Amino acid sequence: AADIAIVAALLDEKTAKRYKGASEKRDNTTQSPDTYTPTAAELAAVQQAREANKEFEKNAENTKKSWMAWADKFKIDRNYIEKNAIFQKNGDVIWDGVCDIDGHELTEFPPNFIEVTGSLYIINNKFRNLEGAPKKIGGDFNCSENKLKNLQGAPQEIKKRLLCIGNPELTEGIDGINVGEKVWVSDDQKSLKEDLKRRGYDVHTYYY
Repeated sequence: AADIAIVAALLDEKTAKRYKGASEKRDNTTQSPDTYTPTAAELAAVQQAREANKEFEKNAENTKKSWMAWADKFKIDRNYIEKNAIFQKNGDVIWDGVCDIDGHELTEFPPNFIEVTGSLYIINNKFRNLEGAPKKIGGDFNCSENKLKNLQGAPQEIKKRLLCIGNPELTEGIDGINVGEKVWVSDDQKSLKEDLKRRGYDVHTYYY
């Protein structure tokens, strides 16, 4: 006998509704739901859903391996990754809480990094741009003291502050960053400050 609830849970939403509807129709007939046998098409859909689920799990596993290789390359404790990184079935990664990866000579982000629920600190590294950065930050995003030449790839949503202090080659901002609070630059970044103001950001100066 097929467990309808479990089988339907393996299907995509559209197929699950169709499957449930067919099951309910049969429930109103003389056939008992406990003895209901899925059709060949329904069983094929279930198998397809299971294969898709396996592929998702494979994506998550491969992403995790890539993250661990990234951690080893830049001498970041693997346990820090294990404790905070949430590997989604589709291969995306969400960091739970504050992510502090200061001072590791980082030049790149790990793959499929989409969100940090707290603040993200990448201070004192060697980033030249922000390609691959998470798109959503739940606190501050501090990319100070890097080698940034531009802000390409910066998060699209930063709940609190954007700090890009101490990047002397960074002279222009970009549009489209939703910053909840202020943008901070250093007193020697006059061109950057003026450009960011022109783009509508609330810019403040940090004096060393």
